[in-house]
Parts: sequence; structure tokens; C-alpha cells
Amino acid sequence: MEAVKHRKLTLDEELDLAERALDLREAGKYEEATKLIRQIPMPARMAKNLKEIHGKDFLISSGYNLVEANERYGTNWLNQ
Repeated sequence: MEAVKHRKLTLDEELDLAERALDLREAGKYEEATKLIRQIPMPARMAKNLKEIHGKDFLISSGYNLVEANERYGTNWLNQ
């Protein structure tokens, strides 16, 4: 299983995704809202903790944006 390729976002892009996700939640479209939120880069420390608790496959299959963890721990951190 391979992680989805994400990129670092600007603050405006992150805010736009969050706003769109809130609109979707208000409309009852929870799955679509979750997909948008997961495009916002997860803080590196949180990604590392989730990997330790749930494993790398969970992070990969969930589609989280792990670009900040990749920058902090190296691109191969999930396999270590």
C-alpha cells in the first residue's frame, strides 16, 4: 500500500479546505467533509503518534496528508 501524494499547502488553501469541509458537514455530507479535512497537512508529531498507535497502513489507507511528517522525519519514516 502506498501513501497518496500530497503537497504542502498555503494557509489560504488550508482555510479554504476547512471552510468547504464545514459547509459539507452542515449539509450532512460527512464522508466528503472528512476527505477534504484529510488533505490539510497533519502535524508531524500527530502523524508519528498515530503510526505508533494504529500502524502505517492506517495512515496510508486513511489518505492523510503526511507532507509535514515527511519533511520532519524523512520520506521513508513510515517504513521505519
